[in-house]
Amino acid sequence: MLIHPESKVRTSVPVHPGRTVKEPLLHAIVRDANLSVEEFIEVRAGGGPDGGELVSAAGTPRRQLSGPRDRRKQGSCRRVKEIRWKCACCHERGTTMTKTAHRSIQVVLLTLVTAALGMADVAHFGLIQITPLENARLTAYCDDASTTPCDITFLFVHISGRLLKQASMTIQPGTSGFLDLPAAQTGISGLVQINPCWKVTRGSALASLEVFDLLTLRTRILINWGDRSVPRSGDVDFGMAGITPFDTARLSAFCPNEATTPGAGPMACDVTFNFHDAQGRVIKQSRMTLQPGTSGFADLRWPEIGATARRVELDPCWTVAGGMAVGTFALIDNLTGLTIVQAYPADLASGAQ
Repeated sequence: MLIHPESKVRTSVPVHPGRTVKEPLLHAIVRDANLSVEEFIEVRAGGGPDGGELVSAAGTPRRQLSGPRDRRKQGSCRRVKEIRWKCACCHERGTTMTKTAHRSIQVVLLTLVTAALGMADVAHFGLIQITPLENARLTAYCDDASTTPCDITFLFVHISGRLLKQASMTIQPGTSGFLDLPAAQTGISGLVQINPCWKVTRGSALASLEVFDLLTLRTRILINWGDRSVPRSGDVDFGMAGITPFDTARLSAFCPNEATTPGAGPMACDVTFNFHDAQGRVIKQSRMTLQPGTSGFADLRWPEIGATARRVELDPCWTVAGGMAVGTFALIDNLTGLTIVQAYPADLASGAQ
């Protein structure tokens, strides 16, 4: 576990000799460190921490970092020149890592991430069953933290391996796209077993899969690719989700009662909840401070959206400015109060920049 001593941002780096770290985990490491893909590429082209040289995997020194871009966002992991991580899992807790060890980990991370960025990321959702009255929807939200558009290919594959439907599109940052597969379009009678997936060949996007009733258009299943119910800081996204007049969308946060930073006590959580539409416009925003061991939530009801359609796609997200919180997104039945959908934060899938 690596922790920034000032901002307390953390990321875990697994070390399993003889095993390959998979691409989704690499992108999760980059995201947890509050780095964009562009900044990681910049680090790879530049130097190591504390103004030192970054040694490549081949042992060749790279140029040192310089310029105003290296000093932006004070206190965050993006201050590449000034990063000094501490090891949270060392035998002597709080021991500062040596410059050589720091460089070694940086080289490993950069090598792994660079390899991941050179190929397409594929988001698989596993086998799922839909009925004749249901629609499966693959959605993609292009991350607005980057200026790079997202090239996405959506695919629905039958359990036998036969391609049922495919479409490719380019999505601009801060906007979303989707592909529907109604059961009737498969040409299969009765229950249909499908493998939904999509791949991103450029940009960074959030993937989600929805299954909703064709009569009421209500979401029955929502799955975010890369579900992880762990405490997080910074921006937390949940992917796209649909809401109807019969539903209430709820963003929730739990502030852990245990220390999320070694050597420190439990911290209060400063959380801002946001609901955006598919074009990136803010529909509703709410901010609160949660004490350790407590939870809070923000609801979005249909009248607050002001839509005339029978169904609207939302981009729910929240930002944790202080502390680290566990987040969930839910859809609640307005009549019964039952939770009909619950999901954890989505993860980014990245292709070449």
